[in-house]
Amino acid sequence: KAYKKRVALLDKNLEKAYGLIFSDYCSRLMQSRIQQEPNFASEIRDDPIKLLEVIRSKMHDPVRMKYPYASLTETLVSVLNSRQHDGESLLDYTKRFKQNRDILESLMGKEMLHKFVEHLPGYQAETDSSKQDEMKKTNGFG
Repeated sequence: KAYKKRVALLDKNLEKAYGLIFSDYCSRLMQSRIQQEPNFASEIRDDPIKLLEVIRSKMHDPVRMKYPYASLTETLVSVLNSRQHDGESLLDYTKRFKQNRDILESLMGKEMLHKFVEHLPGYQAETDSSKQDEMKKTNGFG
């Protein structure tokens, strides 16, 4: 009985959180961009976690996919040129790097380096498929 109450309370609070984020913290332009998502009604509406993921991707995509290759290139450059700034803590740098990595992963997919790994000599020399799969998971390292 207590479990059902907690689940009901969680659902109610998730809806409130969604409403608060969408109405108070998103500009009209951002709201319209979110509503234009093809999966808005089915996945994003009333799910604050999905909403925050979409907001994060929209914030880092100012080109608004008008030039998808430009957006991808900018994101790739930001990951490759990522350096720890003077006075920046390691924790802050790691957080910033992971945000850029997640954005790149959302644009290119989780398997973005698999083709590269398949062309490595160590991968081609390996005959055990489970070890090849492990190499793909670690992107050739390990």
